[in-house]
Amino acid sequence: MSRAQKTVRGIAWAVAANLGARGVGLIGTLLLARYLDPADYGEVMAASVVASTAQSFSNLGLGQYLLVKPQADDRVIFHVTFYSAILCGGALLIGLALGPTIGPIFRVTQIMRYLPLLSVVALLDRISSVPERLLYRDLRFKLVSLNNAFGDFAYTAVSLALVTRTGGMSIVWGNVARSSLRAAVIFKVNGRRGWLDPVPIRRDITRQIFGFGLRLALGNWAGFLARRWDNMLTSRYFGPAVMGAYNYAYNLANVPALQVGEQIGDVLLPSFGHLEGQKRRNAFLRSTRMLALLDFPLAVGLGAIAPTLVIVVFNAQWHTVGPMLVILSSLSLAYPLGYTAGCYLQAAERPMLLSYLEIGKALLLFGGIILLGRLGPLWVCVAVAAAYSLHALASLWMVQLADGVPFVESIGGLCPPLAACGPLVLAVLAVRFGLHRRDPLGLTFEVLAGIAGYVAGAVLF
Repeated sequence: MSRAQKTVRGIAWAVAANLGARGVGLIGTLLLARYLDPADYGEVMAASVVASTAQSFSNLGLGQYLLVKPQADDRVIFHVTFYSAILCGGALLIGLALGPTIGPIFRVTQIMRYLPLLSVVALLDRISSVPERLLYRDLRFKLVSLNNAFGDFAYTAVSLALVTRTGGMSIVWGNVARSSLRAAVIFKVNGRRGWLDPVPIRRDITRQIFGFGLRLALGNWAGFLARRWDNMLTSRYFGPAVMGAYNYAYNLANVPALQVGEQIGDVLLPSFGHLEGQKRRNAFLRSTRMLALLDFPLAVGLGAIAPTLVIVVFNAQWHTVGPMLVILSSLSLAYPLGYTAGCYLQAAERPMLLSYLEIGKALLLFGGIILLGRLGPLWVCVAVAAAYSLHALASLWMVQLADGVPFVESIGGLCPPLAACGPLVLAVLAVRFGLHRRDPLGLTFEVLAGIAGYVAGAVLF
């Protein structure tokens, strides 16, 4: 099988497996909301932000090195394992020590109830990320996709089984189940060869991997802060209950981006690493067009049905999610484009450009939240959506500067799928205002109308 065929099949498996798992997970997440108070959910998310911050800031771009340098030998792989585990463990200990101080600052006083176990989960994820990168490097996308999907199934089953008895802790135990299952499969498939076989730590290899990784680290940190610490600012301004609703809306809005766009990006990064010159540029243009064809109708459709979806699925204490979701659904238009462009820049060995983009996005996002957020929670959503949209456009322009991929051609390939979403929105609105129904049947008709509208738009444009 050619590399192109492996890439396309990998994308198909990644998208299909994650859509199936995410479908089940989405249903589980919506059911959880019926049993969880928004404030309790906000407390769990705050603890998750602290644990994942320690995990992210200790990464230093080492995992990406294995994807961009597919010829790395076993000595290099063990060095990545060793430094990843040591740095992550130390950062998590610092996070645990700071937890009691962070809680009152951001009005999340129960954070230490959840943080210790979530820190253990973060360390397990970091250790298992190295053998998982090896599977991606070897283009074994099907195995990784199915493993991730079954992990998501485990999260949904465990969290739903425990929610009535343990409340917010059910989400923590769901994370434990998901990470443990994924790690067990990855360790079994890879064994210990290469990544866990100890070798003497060498200065030249250390300099080699950190020389690459540190150029990515700043951008990774900025990107992480933009993705997660908007929650903490929201909590500081409006309290954990509003933050819980905002986080729910953000996560729902990101379903198309993470489960379609990011899965495609994860497959494309190692694939771009095997290509050079014009072949890589052509692959980027084709991949962004395919991404738009798959992702845009999901993102626009989600925003179109959001008001009805929230009324049908959530109880009254969660209804503020609706208008937030309408605004934030634009994230799934912008985020995958920026993510794919970032994968391309990594493969082209231009990590500093990626760092500049992520820093710019973080500055735009936090600056917007600070300036507009005090006006109300919806203005936080506006600031976040604007920052991601500008970042996507800047990313495509940076790919042109870095490797000559025409910006106009990149944008031109996105216009037909976006135009095809116009009839989708019109069809949904026509059904909503024609039927005047905010019940499961009305939601079903809106979804069916949106599908028909997009098909008509695809034929037209």
